[in-house]
Amino acid sequence: MNIKYPKQDLQIFEEIILKKLKKAQEELKFLKNILIRQNEINTNTNFKPLENSPEANERENISQLADRQQKFIQALRSALERVYNGTYGICISTQKLIPKERLYIVPHTRYAINTKLK
Repeated sequence: MNIKYPKQDLQIFEEIILKKLKKAQEELKFLKNILIRQNEINTNTNFKPLENSPEANERENISQLADRQQKFIQALRSALERVYNGTYGICISTQKLIPKERLYIVPHTRYAINTKLK
């Protein structure tokens, strides 16, 4: 059974993914710049935040956000590869098409909502 979205739908999904990818990359760059500035401040002032200080907690939070953003970018790139090879929008569990409405909202998903909720 060879179920897949037609080319015109894949082009729409490609545009959605590319927009989200660009925004995610900009956000990651912003987060990395914050971390770089914090490192420069700490290096220039020989300031070492205490383990449980607000500065250390903020740095850890920003670092976690950057890690999550990196994973999101990788998921979007993977989705883009699936668009290009024609396997985009197929649930990896059921092998059925994921509804367009779900793909519009979560374009990097690999699961239909019913499968994801199980």
